[in-house]
Amino acid sequence: MLATDHLCDRCVADLAEETRPRCLTCHRPLDNAVCPDCVDGRWPVFAVARYRGSLAETIVQLKFHHVRTAIPDLIDRWWKLHQESLRQTEIDALIPVPLHRSRYHARGFNQASFIAERLAKQLRLPVREDVVVRHRRTRSQSRLPQSERKRNVASSFDLAAKDLDLRVARTDAEELSSWRVAIVDDVVTTGATAHAVADVLESRGAEVVAVFALASALGEA
Repeated sequence: MLATDHLCDRCVADLAEETRPRCLTCHRPLDNAVCPDCVDGRWPVFAVARYRGSLAETIVQLKFHHVRTAIPDLIDRWWKLHQESLRQTEIDALIPVPLHRSRYHARGFNQASFIAERLAKQLRLPVREDVVVRHRRTRSQSRLPQSERKRNVASSFDLAAKDLDLRVARTDAEELSSWRVAIVDDVVTTGATAHAVADVLESRGAEVVAVFALASALGEA
């Protein structure tokens, strides 16, 4: 594979790894969108590649330094990898993982929302940032061992309003209880954050059908 406009040969080589979706629960690679071993295996994680090397560097640069140059090429690669798998998956909206307001003000933007907006153009779907909020500030997941990550994000998310009565832009008729949504984040490491957001959405009756990310560390020790 050759380098693209914003990805050098080293970056492209780092992306040439297994790209099948993985189960958010047991982390095994999937041949389709349903894990045969997990009752809770209805959340496949679709990513560009493993969270390492130049891809990990690119995500750090996006998150902390707003360097976005390579993101369009990564989104194009994500789409080419997964469009066939997603062809039969009905999705009403993309829900980016929200930042706590203090972290948002410190960074100036939410990288998950930035990624979601670009994926939405490929998928032709609305992005809804007004559904889930992060009401409790937590320690950075990247600095915690796997054993502590689930506890760190527990009860950190909630609906934006308890009396939420949002409508899906595509139909302008369906309430949240009938939505089929995909959660979007920059990287999925243990799946703890995605699980916490999914729990909030499904408590109101929405169906989470997938998790979309640039990178995944699922299945790594």
